[in-house]
Amino acid sequence: MCTKYLIIIITWNSVFLFVSNVVYSRKLLLPSYDPVKIKWSMVVQSCNEAFAYEKRYASFFIRTSAHDSLAFNSKSGGADGSVLLTKDELSRPENTYDKFTHKLAPVAKKIAFRTGASVADVIAVCGAVAVEYLGGPNIFKINTTTPFYVGRTDTNIANPHKQLAKGSLNTTEFASFAQTKGLSLKEMIALMGSHVLIDDQNCKNNDGTECDPTIEKCDRIKMFTWSNLYYKDVCTTPTTIYMPAIEVVENITRADRKKHAMCRYTSQKFKDEQVIDALAETEAILGQDGEVDPITGKLPNGFQNVIVNLRDRPLWSYTINDAHLGKACQNKKLQPQETDGIISSYLKEFANNPVVWNNVYAEAYKKMISLRAIWSNKIEIPL
Repeated sequence: MCTKYLIIIITWNSVFLFVSNVVYSRKLLLPSYDPVKIKWSMVVQSCNEAFAYEKRYASFFIRTSAHDSLAFNSKSGGADGSVLLTKDELSRPENTYDKFTHKLAPVAKKIAFRTGASVADVIAVCGAVAVEYLGGPNIFKINTTTPFYVGRTDTNIANPHKQLAKGSLNTTEFASFAQTKGLSLKEMIALMGSHVLIDDQNCKNNDGTECDPTIEKCDRIKMFTWSNLYYKDVCTTPTTIYMPAIEVVENITRADRKKHAMCRYTSQKFKDEQVIDALAETEAILGQDGEVDPITGKLPNGFQNVIVNLRDRPLWSYTINDAHLGKACQNKKLQPQETDGIISSYLKEFANNPVVWNNVYAEAYKKMISLRAIWSNKIEIPL
């Protein structure tokens, strides 16, 4: 039996270790890549197998598809796989949070190695498969103006720096960013809905209750479920934005922090690693700021840019930019033609109609993953 087929039956962990050591150079980036020869159902199957091993990979692929596609300027960049293929992009601050690109790179390379697809195509396809895996629609089957294309070439040249949206953009800056990237404001707001998968949701269920990972599986919590709750959250949660951040007391204990760490992954391997990292972070905080409050058990003070104006003061799960969008949605004095008024109308539409949101998201996603791509042979994915 040839090595190609032996790879398929090896466990995911051993393949990850093997493929992560494959060196990609300009000469090895599939110079004769032909998407017509790829069995795309096998690529989809491989994505689903990865998600079954670790559900967090689904949201990682969705995030990576945006970071790979939107990192371009007028001269270079775009959907080319470089976010996972270059040390430069792997080490950038926007790509190191939770080490998501470092954890995802061997997975994407493994699927590319196994199927013959480019890494850029693997990112685009798995990002779409992830939506359905988490409970959303089949992106490939939603009829949109933009087809789902494959045939992207990979590159080992890093995309330009500082091309992604800052997490602190106000509404005017957000609208300008969308225009710069060739997306409509409605499309950009539709893409923002994937923020419901952000890991700061911790152990929250969709109904607002808490899952207990010490006695429950916690694999269907909010951060693992595709839904339009992002729009409902930002449109209904009253917040105050502080620039710079202000000091607050975290409403969390050491035991809570451990539980939150356990909820962030579904595989035991990553659960264990996350708990170790969380406890180390807690001890570092204690070393700097003193003891846990002996009465409340709460951790020492921290700093927040967004404060939720509710009695129990829950931590804001999203970005500063999301809070700005939420304020536009909650402002009842806006004129419809104003930028904030337009943003508000889209947020409310998506909050009230998940079908409309999914359709616009599918269009926006297909458009995004084709931005500035260099095609070897551009074809519609035959699924």
